[in-house]
Amino acid sequence: MRDELKSKKQLIQELKQSREKCSELESNVTKIRDQEKAEKEAERYIEELTFLSDAAFEFATLSGDEDFYQFTGRKLKKITGNSIVMINAFDETDSSLHLKYIGGLGKYTNDVIRLLGRRLHDYSVTLNNEVARNDLLKGKLVLVKGRLYELSFGEIPRTVCNSIEKLLRMGTFYAMGMTRNNVLYGNVIIVTRDKEQLVNQNIIEAFINQVTVAYERKRAEDALKLNEEKFRTIFEQSPIAIQLYDATGLLIDANPECLVLFGVQHVSKIKDYDLFEYPNIINANRERLNAGETIKYETEFDFESIKKNRLYKTTKSGKSNFYVIINPLMINSDHPYGYLVLIQDITRRKEYEAEMLKAEKLGSIGVLAGGIAHDFNNLLTGIIGNVSLAKLYENSWDDVIELLNEAENASFKARNLTQQLLTFSKGGAPVKKLMSIQDLVKDTAIFVLRGSKSRCEFFIDENLWSVEMDEGQISQVIQNIVLNAEQAMPDGGKIMIRCENVEIQEEDSGSIKTGKYVKIFVRDSGIGISKKNLKRIFDPYFTTKKNGNGL
Repeated sequence: MRDELKSKKQLIQELKQSREKCSELESNVTKIRDQEKAEKEAERYIEELTFLSDAAFEFATLSGDEDFYQFTGRKLKKITGNSIVMINAFDETDSSLHLKYIGGLGKYTNDVIRLLGRRLHDYSVTLNNEVARNDLLKGKLVLVKGRLYELSFGEIPRTVCNSIEKLLRMGTFYAMGMTRNNVLYGNVIIVTRDKEQLVNQNIIEAFINQVTVAYERKRAEDALKLNEEKFRTIFEQSPIAIQLYDATGLLIDANPECLVLFGVQHVSKIKDYDLFEYPNIINANRERLNAGETIKYETEFDFESIKKNRLYKTTKSGKSNFYVIINPLMINSDHPYGYLVLIQDITRRKEYEAEMLKAEKLGSIGVLAGGIAHDFNNLLTGIIGNVSLAKLYENSWDDVIELLNEAENASFKARNLTQQLLTFSKGGAPVKKLMSIQDLVKDTAIFVLRGSKSRCEFFIDENLWSVEMDEGQISQVIQNIVLNAEQAMPDGGKIMIRCENVEIQEEDSGSIKTGKYVKIFVRDSGIGISKKNLKRIFDPYFTTKKNGNGL
């Protein structure tokens, strides 16, 4: 009996030990399973990292947008399995999505084309749904609530959409925007088959984000390359000389036109030429340039001085006139990182302007000569006519005296004309005397308007100062101004003449000496002077009137 009891106790003890070993074994199995799961997770994580790393490396070898979309599509197909993948590019100009890649159609490709009625890569839809656009700008892989009809924003007929969904066994729709810094570049649509679930969503989202970063960088690099090519073309082909300087003002490059302009064979001959040295620009402009201001000015290059001072070796001689524009190059900087200088040779233009000025002066002299001949002819006619008439009145002394007085007056006028001509040529001086200008202005204006339809109104200061003047010249000035005013109003009108005392202070003087003056203001309501004639209004004998002489 004792042995039997002992045997039962021993059996119970062995059962307990067996249970403990089973629990320990089960625990070990669980640990192994967890470890295997962790290892699989680690392997999957390593695979994902390897996938993203390889993709990033392969991005660098892509040459164009089409390669980019095809590469992205193939990579997505690899991690989405049996799903259908579509990639659209977004066009900001018309808010449209253009199909660039579609994968997973297999043998049904032609059937889909037949249902749509066009080639797949010609297909585009307008993103006219603001909510959908905002969802894409979030840059997250999301489950689409609608179906193919909603994804086409109603541009594909619903019956066609239903036929395509049935043909391809379309299940769940997922979409994600390719976006960076609130800029939409396109979107990715992934469609599972039947009731299949989309796996690898994290890696898909990470890959699309990686794709977007790479695409953004690629676009920036392409834009930079294009701008560089444009600039280089303009730089090399420009008919205007262009120079590039570094931040310190030293020349680093010059285009072919600049080499011709400077009379050198290669840019190395003028390398390290200082922008702030003679003859380009004075040092005082540094502050303006550092503030980002563009400097424009005309300057004269003395090539003989350049040779003498050994600034650089040139084949040019003499002096040339240049028009210079200096643009400080500032991008995200408080100070210029360089300077772009445009130089245009205006020597011939200056010479042409000088010749034109000479021609204008000669034209004015010609008009002046014609006017002088005209006036002297009239005066001589009066003198000769009166003398001839005087000869006929041998027995009437009074008549002779009257005619001789007329001849004498004509002679005085001729003398006044000669005096004015001397003054004009700066060979003589006006005959000035101190007198009141009030009566002279009134008498001259009233005399000119006698028999005219126009009338004159005078506004004269009570204590108008006397002035030192040449009576004949001032009278003629008033006469011409009032006559012009009257002729500018063929149907008559009102001419206002104001005379007032003014005192010119030093700060207001300009080209007029400080002191006391009488200001004469004449206004009419006529048609005015055309712009092309304004510059000639002070030319002696210039006139636009058919029978006038401009005097």
